[in-house]
Amino acid sequence: MNTNPWNPGRLPDLRGRSTLVTGGSGGIGFHVTEQLASAGARVTVAARSPDRTRTAVAALRASVPEGHAGFVPLDLTDQESVPTTVRRGFRSPCRTRRR
Repeated sequence: MNTNPWNPGRLPDLRGRSTLVTGGSGGIGFHVTEQLASAGARVTVAARSPDRTRTAVAALRASVPEGHAGFVPLDLTDQESVPTTVRRGFRSPCRTRRR
């Protein structure tokens, strides 16, 4: 029996940590980005559609104004997209920081 059920309101302090969330431009992935950013993580959203991802990052910044968010293009159906994204890492020119 799990005595510590999952509770996004009790995430550990993630300040100083960087996260990459695939599919973070909508649905469950977007909810994950909000929770991670609220806990202090730098969140990079990796998704196919730059327009949809920019919209999601803007919504994330509105939802978590103290957070740091950005995006990298990633299409998990394209075998070359994954290593390209990995090579770019978190130094993507698309990444922006909220001040």
